[in-house]
Amino acid sequence: MKFLTNTKKTRFKIAIGLLVFLGTITIYAIQQGMNDVAGTSIAGMLTVGTGYILGDSYRKSEKKEE
Repeated sequence: MKFLTNTKKTRFKIAIGLLVFLGTITIYAIQQGMNDVAGTSIAGMLTVGTGYILGDSYRKSEKKEE
């Protein structure tokens, strides 16, 4: 059973890469006391996640009709 069937999709890889990058920036900014940068990074994470979900919901299904 495949748990992640969409790991081969480029948009998924880009979204995960951006979320990891922004998460790393958030952790570093919190450790350095840069709360404004951390807040902006979290807002970016929310934007990337919402954009991916919205974009994926408008795409047509890849299942072929038989």
